[in-house]
Amino acid sequence: MLHLPEETLEQIFSHLQLCAALDDFVENRAKLMTLLSICRVSRTCHRAAQHALLGTLNLNFFDEASIARLLRRMIERPSSRNMVHHISAVHAGTQDPDERHTAVRAPIVPAMLACVDELKAPTIWKEHLRDKLEQGLGVATLSLLLCLCSSRLTSIDIDVPYDFEDTILMTTFQEAAAGRLRVSQSHESLFASLREAKVRYADTMGTVELTGLSSLFQQPALGSFHGFMMACTVDSSTSSFQTTQLTHINLEYSNIDDVGLQHILRLCPSLETLAVELGDALVEVHEVDYGSFGDALRAYGMSLRELRFDAPYAFSQQPEGHLGDLRSLTKLQLLLVRSDALFGVDKEEAFEHRSHLFENLPPSLHTLGINEADQHTTMAEAEVDPSLSLLAQAVPQSLRRICLLRSACLSSVLGKHGWGLAGKKAFQSLDRWQTWNVLDRGDDESGP
Repeated sequence: MLHLPEETLEQIFSHLQLCAALDDFVENRAKLMTLLSICRVSRTCHRAAQHALLGTLNLNFFDEASIARLLRRMIERPSSRNMVHHISAVHAGTQDPDERHTAVRAPIVPAMLACVDELKAPTIWKEHLRDKLEQGLGVATLSLLLCLCSSRLTSIDIDVPYDFEDTILMTTFQEAAAGRLRVSQSHESLFASLREAKVRYADTMGTVELTGLSSLFQQPALGSFHGFMMACTVDSSTSSFQTTQLTHINLEYSNIDDVGLQHILRLCPSLETLAVELGDALVEVHEVDYGSFGDALRAYGMSLRELRFDAPYAFSQQPEGHLGDLRSLTKLQLLLVRSDALFGVDKEEAFEHRSHLFENLPPSLHTLGINEADQHTTMAEAEVDPSLSLLAQAVPQSLRRICLLRSACLSSVLGKHGWGLAGKKAFQSLDRWQTWNVLDRGDDESGP
């Protein structure tokens, strides 16, 4: 192997690059130990393994001393910075102001401060960062690392502190979005290659205002955002929320009302994918008005290709209305929602809406997912409910796939009308998977 070209060795070692997912601890640990062993084989192997070793920096596996060594390398060897494509720091930026990273404060701090001086940035921001670094705050360390590695950085996965809007992390994104923050050797703005961001609220209860992340959303290449415990409601301030180029938004365990949905759709005119998971055991959603959700979609959701609405926990109040006529969403291809969003909660109204469901869906739709579609306690009740048969008979030819979760009765009725179980589809949440039954038409050979 040592006689292979260095480029070939790089390709071989690239299979050992760490995974960005937080739950791959054992696998990542094994890969990291293997890469470190390879680095000790020879100088050639050491050089060839660097891209795999630094491509994904999962700081959740680093102690403070390791982070200090990493920073020293990034400061002393600028070429290493271009190897970093993903940074995951879910626990690095959430320390209380009175807590300190003592291992990072020691001999590396002067080099960190000197590195700040080399950045092309407003004096006030540099003084703020220097002050936080001298205090040993993890969020300042993360901010400096993001700045140093920003030239090839394509994705991040971070916690936001409790007081995130006033932290150096958010002001770093703000200065970069305004074009006032650059590394000295480069004329390119920081985070110019950042395409994907995953942000989690550090607290165990409550939510963080989505509009407070406006400076992150203004990064020029950012197209995908995945948020955890976010809020965007009638009470949210949108004064700092500017139009963005986001095309994919996934909000899990979040509190979104119809006004918040309007804000999101109006300020993301290119949005193609929207997935919203309303609430959880620690994020209470007080009111859900599906009728107003439908109004917002008809007014601002014309660019949507995929739409998912779900709620893992029962609402504190019964939802109102239903999504209504969605035919104006002419680009929509996939729709995954709770049954009450399509049919309402009233049994008599649900009967009527089931019978005429496909009259209100766009002809572009090829995949329909219904969560908890069964409102019957027994199969016998379902068999005497004509609305289920009417629904099954009215499925248009353009619809090739139906995904069902906890819907045995509807699955049975569809089976009698030529639909068969093609497989199972797993839709991932941040901390769990939901496995849906996938039904295809009997004449569909596309597979699951």
